[in-house]
Parts: sequence; C-alpha cells; structure tokens
Amino acid sequence: MDSHLNGHCVICGLYLHHDLDESDPQAYRRPWYAEVRGLYASHVPPSYVSITGIGIIRDQQILAPTDQNLSYTDTADLGQWTLHHVPRQRWAFGLHNSCWKLLCLRLQASTPAVDVAQATFHHFQSISYVGRPRFLIAHSMPLLTQRTDPCVIPTPEQLESFSEDNLTEPDWKLVIQPGLPQNRLFRRLNLELRWEILSYIPCGQLLQLRFVNRELARLAKFSSVPAKYWRSRFCLHQEADNLFLNLNAKRDWRRLFLGYRRCIKGWEIMAMGCRVTTRNLLEPIATLMELQRPVPTHPGDHPVGPLDPQKGHFRIVGSRAVVEVVDFVSGRLSELRSPLRQGCRALSFRMHDLARTYHGGARLGVSFVEIGSKTFVSGMRLVQPEKYPFGNFQLGFHNPVTERWIMIQRFAYLQGFCFAYSDEGLRGLQVLPAGRPATYWVGDAEGPGISHRRIGISSAPSWYALNVGLDQYKIVWIGLCKLKSGQSTSSENAPTA
Repeated sequence: MDSHLNGHCVICGLYLHHDLDESDPQAYRRPWYAEVRGLYASHVPPSYVSITGIGIIRDQQILAPTDQNLSYTDTADLGQWTLHHVPRQRWAFGLHNSCWKLLCLRLQASTPAVDVAQATFHHFQSISYVGRPRFLIAHSMPLLTQRTDPCVIPTPEQLESFSEDNLTEPDWKLVIQPGLPQNRLFRRLNLELRWEILSYIPCGQLLQLRFVNRELARLAKFSSVPAKYWRSRFCLHQEADNLFLNLNAKRDWRRLFLGYRRCIKGWEIMAMGCRVTTRNLLEPIATLMELQRPVPTHPGDHPVGPLDPQKGHFRIVGSRAVVEVVDFVSGRLSELRSPLRQGCRALSFRMHDLARTYHGGARLGVSFVEIGSKTFVSGMRLVQPEKYPFGNFQLGFHNPVTERWIMIQRFAYLQGFCFAYSDEGLRGLQVLPAGRPATYWVGDAEGPGISHRRIGISSAPSWYALNVGLDQYKIVWIGLCKLKSGQSTSSENAPTA
C-alpha cells in the first residue's frame, strides 16, 4: 500500500502534519493539527484494539506513548507505528487527537457503552478506499479553520455572554384575505403538545412560522417560546448538538443558544466553524458504527482465510482443506487481496457446503440491513424440514426482523443464483432451480448503481460451497467454491454440515 493512502486523518480527511523538527519531542507542545493518535490492533489482553496516547508523526511513523492517557510531552518512552502496512511492523490508522475527542463525545452521547476504539478500528478496516484517502479533502472548510482546533471553543458561560440582550421582534403586519378557510386542527392541541411538535423544527424555520397566521405569530414570539424548546436545540441531530452538553444541567438555554447562533452566523470565533464542519464529517461514521455487531459464530459456519488471494484460494480454518473460487460477485474486483494492500478492506469470510437438491418445505432466509436510504443483504440461512436436518446453514448476520423467505420447490435441483450488487455490497438475490422458473427476487433488484451477475453450478457431480465475505454490517463479496484439485471429499480435508 502506498504511504500517501493512509497519510490523512481517517475522520476529518485533512492531511496529518509531519513534525519536521528533529529536536526532542518533549521539548515543546505542537499545534493541534500535528498531534495525532494511532488506532492499532494488539493481541495483548484485555483489548484486541487499542488507541495510542497523543503523539507526533516523523518519517511516516507515529511516535506516541502506548498509554492512551499520556502525551508525547509526558514521557520519553514512545512506541512506533507505521502509517501504512509493512510486513512484520506495527501499523496504525492515524487521526487527529481533536477529531478523536469529538468522535468519542458523539458516540457516548448516543451509545455510552460502545467501545469506541474497537468500533472505530473495525469500521475503517472494513471500508474500501482504493487509490484515494478515506474522505475527499475538497470539502467546504475554509483555509483558516483547517488550522483552528475544533476542541478549543468558548465555554457555555462565554456563549451566553455573546447573546444580544436587546433582541426585538420585527415590526410587520400580517394580512389574511377574508373568506379563506383556515386549518384549526393544530389549535385544538394543548400548548405542551404543540411545543413538542415544534421542537423538531429548527430555529430559523420557527421564526418563519410567524408569517403563516396570527396564531402562530403569537406562539413563535421569542417571549413565548418555552425553555424546553431552546434546550432541545442542543439534543442529538439538532443544530447545536456539536457542543455535547449535559441537558439535565440548569442553564439559560435561550441565551446560550442565541449566543451560539451569533458565533456561528458571524464566524466571530473560527474554532466554532471548524467544530461544526468536523462534527458534520464524523456523523456518517458515527451512524454506521452504531450498527456495529460481532461476526456471528454458528455450528454450520466454516471460517476461512485467504491462502493465495491472487489465485482465489482459501484455507478452511481448523482443517487442511483448500478451496478455490469458481466464480464470485463483488462491487470491487480487489476484494480478495490482502488487507491494507489495495485500500484497507479486511473481510471476514464464512463458508458452508451447498446441497444440490432440496426437499419439500426447504426455505432460504435472507436478512437485510438498512444503511441510510439503501438496503443490503446482511446474511443468509437455509432451513430444511425437521425430517431432513442435514444441509442447514447460516452465513452472515441473521436478523429475524428484516428476514425474508424464499420457498424452494420440492426436490428442486440447484442450478445457480442471480445476485444484484453495487459498489457497497450485495443488494438482492434469487434462486435458479434447474428446469423450473426462477424464484422471485428478494431485496433491491433494480436501482441506480445496481448490476446483476449470475453464478451457475455445473451439472457434473462435485462438492461445492458458498463463501461470503463480510464487513461489519453486510455481505460485500459472495463466491462459489470447490475443492482444489487433488483433494477428496471423503478425507478430513472437506468440511461437512
């Protein structure tokens, strides 16, 4: 992997500043954009993934203390982690210390129990960014804010002092044409319920409500807005959520929000603008990380690992069996290559042998996960009738809430599958029985960026298996495998259900 691919902060996308001073790192404190941390994998208990202390970068290496509570100015015992994958050397994802603080605050606000380091590492390890940084740098962050620490902002008390004391209501008169029907449904609600509804409206839109009719004009006056509404502006996913305040504290929420709004609109404090931009950049990351789940373990699953990725060979964990890929479906053709070699996508592979015929009542369950506006296949499982328990399997993440079933006809001979996929992962599938109509599609078969790929199974008697590559949420690679030439299904090499 080229070093420049990992030379940017994985959260904000800005360049990780290299320390060019050859003096002792403990000599003085560096600016915020030169203070970095490293996310790295460690096989030392109790944590598999760890975060370094605050460090600096020299010669494409992070120099930082192992203890996350220490800084490079606190100790001379600094570990070394490369910013790119080098055999037999420790590597780490580099990120700004300030960006790490904001990500921790964001995740702890929604999921306090989440292991932020663990979730962050697996998230970036399972996302592909072939040939480019994790984020495009050309976002709308002004040059000055690129050099302004987003964690150094005014205190709530200082923001309250920025509020204007002489706020006046605009002088206007509303003219309503006589005879026009008026909707009185909103008026029938009690005042508390009306403000509960209005709490989902940003402050700017609330001010515009005053131009609808006289009733809303009276309701939306600054003097009539309750403190509950001003406090809701600091809730998660509202316009001032980047402060991550304790909402149970007693404050003048109206003055606090108006002072915050004045700083943001006037850009009087550049750090506030930088904080807002960084907060918006990390929101998609935090949303995905809240979907984190462990790789499932199931009696029918056979973990496999790439043995020779270039040739498509896999070795079954706990066995001497080696399988080779006959055909596969993926949005990116580099999925089989080693992690961090073509853009840091480390997949977890699971495999199970595939029955050729199915008895009456067999069902294929397909689970889905929603990420934003898109739906992806997260797992598959085959359920045979109770009198035929052999052949059941589960691959991927089972979700009974989103699971949809494909009924397989009695004694159907499996001819193959047809998959719908996009760059991000598997979107839908259908089963192709021999000599019979194809089953109906489950999932998204059509849409922008969706392509179809058919994988057929040879009619010659042979052992086949279905192999899936999983990231932390869904199936992103699926292939049909068979035993490598020279191996027999009768030996201990081949797995069985």
